[in-house]
Amino acid sequence: MKLKATPLSYALAMALFFLVALNYPFVRALLASMGGLRLGNVTDALLVLSALYAALFLMFFLTAWKRITKPIACFLLLTAAPAAAAIQGLGFEFSPLVIRSVFKTDLVEARGVVSPAWFASFLLLGLLPSVLVLRKVEIEHPPLRRHLAQKAAAIGAALVAAVALYLPNQLFFNSFADNATNHRLKNMVVPFNYLDALGGFLGEEWASLRPRGGGAAGGPGRGHADAGRGRALAGSGRRTVVIFVLGESARARSFSLNGYARETNPRLARRGVVSFTRFEACATATAQAVPCLFSSLGEKDFSYQRAEETDNLLDVAQRAGYQVTWYENGMGAQAVSRGVTEVKLGSYYRAERDRVLIDRLPTRADVVAAGKDQLIVLHERGSHGPDYAARYTPEFRAFTPDCDSSVLKSCSHDAVVNAYDNSILYTDANLDDAVEWLDRLGPDFNTALLYTSDHGESTGEDGWYMHGLPKSIAPEDQTRVPFIAWFSPGLAEAEALDVDCVRRLKDRPYSHDNVFHSTLGLLDVETPAYRAAEDVFRACRAVPPAPPRSASAPRGGGNGS
Repeated sequence: MKLKATPLSYALAMALFFLVALNYPFVRALLASMGGLRLGNVTDALLVLSALYAALFLMFFLTAWKRITKPIACFLLLTAAPAAAAIQGLGFEFSPLVIRSVFKTDLVEARGVVSPAWFASFLLLGLLPSVLVLRKVEIEHPPLRRHLAQKAAAIGAALVAAVALYLPNQLFFNSFADNATNHRLKNMVVPFNYLDALGGFLGEEWASLRPRGGGAAGGPGRGHADAGRGRALAGSGRRTVVIFVLGESARARSFSLNGYARETNPRLARRGVVSFTRFEACATATAQAVPCLFSSLGEKDFSYQRAEETDNLLDVAQRAGYQVTWYENGMGAQAVSRGVTEVKLGSYYRAERDRVLIDRLPTRADVVAAGKDQLIVLHERGSHGPDYAARYTPEFRAFTPDCDSSVLKSCSHDAVVNAYDNSILYTDANLDDAVEWLDRLGPDFNTALLYTSDHGESTGEDGWYMHGLPKSIAPEDQTRVPFIAWFSPGLAEAEALDVDCVRRLKDRPYSHDNVFHSTLGLLDVETPAYRAAEDVFRACRAVPPAPPRSASAPRGGGNGS
């Protein structure tokens, strides 16, 4: 037996279901922000919920047309249920960047989010209601003229109700809208939060489809083709090998090298590395941060379209004669490794712990046989949540009890932080092993290691979890990342690099905008894209000036020796 409904009754029922069942995390957070269940607070909350119910009703009523009513209802149910579960279990915040990350994710990352509670929510609040709407509800649409009149009347009634609700309570609504906490509450309202983020993402994609002018020489639409080598490293008589480690979700605050009370970097501390304490990420999610930090554009001028049209750090290094290899164990290279050799570890379905990156490095004999200077990029899975405990092995379980659930809110805050800190401790060991690998190459090589993370991470502080918030409202834990440098004595000598001078700069403010120029400077690569003012190490390096090259000199030539 089917339940008969009109567009009006359908919209009223759907709006009520979304308000009560799917916006439960919002209602709970709303009451908490107002101080709990007290009479005055409940009255204020009812004002907000009345406005939300009216907005939900209008959305469903205005989209109730023949042939599209049920498809729209099912789409919203099947997307709102997992979104509400992500908000409830992980404190998820939706933005165009988060939507982009969803499209870029792999099954390993998705499995970390899909908990039994998330799956149950999807079944009970998404799939089951969708089946009921499709099979058990029959919506009887009136003739078109009457239907249009009803919709016009609904809009008019909503406007009258909005005025009647707002005018006597305008002081409350204005203060509520201006409150910074309530900007966060707005991002919890299902389905408007993720629909708005999806619209922003599609707008970015549409804008990227517009034709743009080509870049500089070196391929259609690609810039920075002209790159060569300076005299410092080339004249040392030694080959150069630099490892660039790209971390994941590592925040600077959790590194004992930066003053954290817990000993999370015991091995790096013994290496005498330089750790920069005020280094800012250009974005709070991998999908944007990775292409941004490897580009020459900087955060302010970055766009996905421009990044695709312009040679990045790896392209320029390769043109200058370096053999560039990207080892991938993280969230994907985000098209950054498009022109270089990429070695994929793990799989779309199965994550490897980051030790595999060290195990897969070539032998010294292979490095010698390659006959070229090398830039090696190791992309870690790092400290990506929510399943922090899956990122490290038992011997690194130093801080306990540690949360072993992907439903972070089911664990205490201390347990979440313990698991996260253990993942940083594991990263410390892998970075130390990478330095040890460089050391074993011996005095015939100039070597160095650079490490930074794509973005930081929240572990429940002030209710924030994981990452992906717009930078305008993101807490510092999501935006401040580590930047660590280690130099071999041979490289420091060849470049006349004063490491003590570099150490004195560690507390100055820098950002991902400095990565492109600092790395090329360290590699002794000459290119018009390089800006000395953005090179963190330049002030401490007395590089001899290179002689002018003739116009007929080959582009991208390296020492190859």
